[in-house]
Amino acid sequence: MSTPHRAKETYQELRTALPPLLPGYLAAQRWFGGKARQIRAAEITDIVPLNKIRFEAFVLLVRLEYTTGPGETYVLPLICTEEPIAENAATGLKVHSAARGTYLHLRNALTDDGFLRSLLDAIEKKAAFSGSEGEIRASYKWALDQNPALAPHWDPSVQPLFQSALDPWAIPDASLGTVFASNFMEHFTLEDANTIAMLLRSGTLPGRLIVVEQQVVEPDGRAGNG
Repeated sequence: MSTPHRAKETYQELRTALPPLLPGYLAAQRWFGGKARQIRAAEITDIVPLNKIRFEAFVLLVRLEYTTGPGETYVLPLICTEEPIAENAATGLKVHSAARGTYLHLRNALTDDGFLRSLLDAIEKKAAFSGSEGEIRASYKWALDQNPALAPHWDPSVQPLFQSALDPWAIPDASLGTVFASNFMEHFTLEDANTIAMLLRSGTLPGRLIVVEQQVVEPDGRAGNG
């Protein structure tokens, strides 16, 4: 873990060193939605250190401009290490840091189980992460279900979404949170689920869908999925 002063110097270096590397990196990601267009310019508009996570990680806000059509902003959570990891060769970024006198290896934080657990903990604690241009607040917990009768059983801190998962969600932009859904896949027809899976695999649909299935043991000893 770097000191705050050295981290600040490092982030200044990354603002300069990373933009030329980002078009190639993004084009190699399955989830990138701009594959059909040519990137004209990439700019890091902010770097938000996730300093309440137990290892060095940060979020890049990357603004892309294309040769045709409107630009887009991508949110890239990355883990930073000074030692290479096997997966970096294909999926990571490598830049030299004069401030640290070594190479830095950056990789997608969403593929790291430890990062995801730390992120959930930060959401639970309603942590805030400040960048130079703004902040990310991890303060939302939502429950998605079509049955309002379940609301009395939820923690008061959980905000309800009484709707189908297929309808637009009333979750604010630029927010970070957790959505809990009971029997999530029952909201979809088999055709819907196959379409979503195909779009995610092809990279046509940007973003990431993580479904966690938790086994619940009933008082009578029967097991079910929640």
